[in-house]
Amino acid sequence: MQFLHVMKWFVSFLLLFVFYEGQAQSNNIALGIWQNQDRKEEMYLSEKWNLQNGLPVNNINQMYQTPDGFIWSATFNGLLRFDGVNFKLYDVSNTPDLPSNRITTITAGQGNSFWLTTEQHHLIHFDKGNFTVFEGILNAQELQIIVDGDSLTWVLAKNRVNQFDHQSKKLEPLIPKFSKEKEATSLLRLRNGSLLIGFGEEGKVLKTKFPYIEFDTVQTFNKGKTSILFEDTKGRIWGAHNRINYSTGESVMGFTNEQSIYSGWSKVPALYHAIEEDDNNNIWVSSETGLYKATDEKLEYIYKKPFSFAPDISVWRGATMTKCKDGAVWNIQDNKVFRNGELQFQTEELASCILCDLEDNIWVGVLRTGIQRYRLSLIESLVVEDFGNNFYGVYEDSSDRIWFGSWVDGMHYLTKDGQVVSFPFGRGKGALASFLEGSDGTLYVGRLKNNQNTSLKSEGPKVFEEIQGLNESVFAIQESRDGTIWFGDKFGLHRLKNGETAVDPIKFSDEMVDFPVRFILESKDNILWMATNGGGIRKFNYETGDFKVYDISDGLSSDNVRGLMEDQKGNIWIATEDKGLNRLNPNTEEIVMDA
Repeated sequence: MQFLHVMKWFVSFLLLFVFYEGQAQSNNIALGIWQNQDRKEEMYLSEKWNLQNGLPVNNINQMYQTPDGFIWSATFNGLLRFDGVNFKLYDVSNTPDLPSNRITTITAGQGNSFWLTTEQHHLIHFDKGNFTVFEGILNAQELQIIVDGDSLTWVLAKNRVNQFDHQSKKLEPLIPKFSKEKEATSLLRLRNGSLLIGFGEEGKVLKTKFPYIEFDTVQTFNKGKTSILFEDTKGRIWGAHNRINYSTGESVMGFTNEQSIYSGWSKVPALYHAIEEDDNNNIWVSSETGLYKATDEKLEYIYKKPFSFAPDISVWRGATMTKCKDGAVWNIQDNKVFRNGELQFQTEELASCILCDLEDNIWVGVLRTGIQRYRLSLIESLVVEDFGNNFYGVYEDSSDRIWFGSWVDGMHYLTKDGQVVSFPFGRGKGALASFLEGSDGTLYVGRLKNNQNTSLKSEGPKVFEEIQGLNESVFAIQESRDGTIWFGDKFGLHRLKNGETAVDPIKFSDEMVDFPVRFILESKDNILWMATNGGGIRKFNYETGDFKVYDISDGLSSDNVRGLMEDQKGNIWIATEDKGLNRLNPNTEEIVMDA
């Protein structure tokens, strides 16, 4: 059982609350839903970089993270690197080997290397700070690069397949005649080691195995270019350009294709940009018309674009879709960001590219406004509908219910499926802020008096009753190992023995002033430790009745103490209100101020 003790200054009266399953309707218990179920953007923390806070450029074409952790971005102002703190721009003014600032795409290479393309049709290999440039070699829309194992890199350029020699830094054609007889437009290495090459107007896909010499026609997709090849976990081969199909090896399944929504292209089939499969084996397809989920029989619209612009080269090369290590597929459509087809949040302006980094953070390039990073928040904001949402205490019981005590709206608990059950008792009569589930399953709740001495009892079946003998401001509740329930209130320590309905005050001595007890801890040796407001800490052996006070005269940095904790060595850690953290060694009674 996890216990999160939330201390507040004023808690009063204690209620003995016994929860009964099945009494929700008879006691007018209300059901609610956390508001953030439909507001997923609240789950993410957003950070922004633009021209005003260190980003050298505002428009990002494509992003990539190398295994060493650097985030690289292709921009029309050069190559951008982010090291986790600062951005550095590589351009023609500070990097003579870079032939152009107009970088359109960035693609993974071996290790920490990568490939760039420019508007001037340069193909650039970046490795260990060096740029190797291949000029006039490609139409960047057709560039595809496959990293094959630890040493082979295949580059589709000049409408032919080339092997990149890492020693000589040269591209060697796999089969030279391809450049004369066929137009190679796509490239894919299958899980079984085969190499697939898609071609242009013929719509054919050829397959070969290492050493990649003999080719067989494995399938002919509908006549037309195949610029995307993708293999799913079922072994099906997907091919797309402005048509999309998949091959089972025996037959080709085609889909009804939407028409282009670009101005002047209304009679041309829409172009497809990316295909990816998530961890649930769903196939996601991004196109100029929107986002689809592909089933065996059809494409299902997830989001349909109202309009579109002619895409940048990076969009053609899949910059709008990314897959995280956890298997989730992320996609951007206009300013909307989807995870496995479900809308997560929206950016302020139209988004241009997306990246999931090594820590599963989401990076989005936003037109004219720079880069935004979204991280899953460790803290989730929860709001109960139709209540004031001023909470003073929170507690998890042994049934995994999360209980919340509010200021004027009574008490609530959160179920595993996200529903809120609200108990209206005590509404308007003060805050419910301290909780404890006893070993017998009884739930004890401390309440703020709010200037009323009303006994809170339900008119229907009994669900709670007031415990007699407590004073104002119950700060803490603790059960000792012998089954006794202990309460810390404004006037000290109180004890509730088994089977009794009223507490006994614990009076240490006639001369000792009773201070408010804010926190109660039982150490491994069955000793109670109490944190007080103004009286330091108190050590109480409830078996013998012996007690001792530790205050500033004994080396404590402050007599105002908020919380206590015992570590594995038996040391007692002391959180003071205004003078830092102290550590007490019970054996030597030495007190050290640690922070």
